[in-house]
Amino acid sequence: MTTPSILRRFSCLLAATAAISSVGAQTVYLNDTFENDTLGAAPATAAAARQTTIITGSGVIGTDQAARINDVGGDAAYLEYNVGDAPLGSLYISFDLQNLVPNPTGSATQPLIFGFSDWNTTTSYALNSNGTRGVGMWFYANGASGTLRLRDDSGSSILTTTYDMTALQSVEIFINDHGTNTLAYTRPDTSGVATLAANSAAFYVNGSLLGDSMGFTMGAGTTDGDATLGRFGFYSGGTNVSDFAIDNIYASSLSAVPEPSTYAAIFGAAALGLAAWRRRRHQAATTA
Repeated sequence: MTTPSILRRFSCLLAATAAISSVGAQTVYLNDTFENDTLGAAPATAAAARQTTIITGSGVIGTDQAARINDVGGDAAYLEYNVGDAPLGSLYISFDLQNLVPNPTGSATQPLIFGFSDWNTTTSYALNSNGTRGVGMWFYANGASGTLRLRDDSGSSILTTTYDMTALQSVEIFINDHGTNTLAYTRPDTSGVATLAANSAAFYVNGSLLGDSMGFTMGAGTTDGDATLGRFGFYSGGTNVSDFAIDNIYASSLSAVPEPSTYAAIFGAAALGLAAWRRRRHQAATTA
C-alpha cells in the first residue's frame, strides 16, 4: 500500500472519530431544580403554569425545593415548558415525580399527565385534555394501586403497567422526531446502544424500560414533518383532585451515539490502517 493510500485511510479514521465526537455533543435547553424560585409562587422558568407552586421538598422528592401541581377545587392545573429557539428534531427529557397523596380514596383519583408536542411559545397551556401529545404518560391514583399508562395522540392506551405511589419516580424519555431516519442512543438500563425508530419515543422509569427500546410511534397529528419538537409539560384537570410534586426537570438535545454498524466500520478502518502501517514499517526494515 502506498504512503498516500495510508494517509487517506488515516484521514478517514480521523474524520470518523470526529464524527463520533460531534454526534455525542449535547445542547442543554432546561435544567430546572427550582432552587432559586420563591416559595409559594409559580416556577419562574415555566412557559405556562396554573395551580403550580414552589414547595420545600420532602424526604422522597429531595430536601431542596420542588414544584407542586395541585388541582384543588376541580380546576385544571398545569406546568409547561417550551425549549429551544426553534423547533427541534430530537429531545431528551428527564424529571423526578412524587405522588403526594398515595393510596387515595374518594375523589383523589385524577391522573397527572405528562406529554410533549410541537414547539409552541404560547403563555397558555397547550397540552390540556383537548390537546394532542406525541405520546402521553398518565400517572393514575386509583384506590390502593397506581396505574401508569402510555397513550397515543388519540387517547388510546398503548401500554398499561403500575407504579409504586409511595416511591420516587425518575423518568427519562428519548424522542426522535424524524420521519425516516433512526437515531441511536445510550440505554439507561444497560448502558448499551439502542436504535430509536423514526418518529418515536422511548420511556424509562427508575432505570427500567417501558415497552420497546425502539420506542412508540408518535401521533402524526402532533409531530407533522421533521424537527417540530419543543413543548412539553404536565397537566391535571377535571372534577377529581391530583396532587404531585415534580423536581429536576431537564431537557437537552438527544446525546446520540453512532449505530453499531458505524462503530464496526470505524474500527475496521483503524485495523486496516494499522496493518498497512506495520507492513510498511516491516518492508522498510528488511530493505535497510
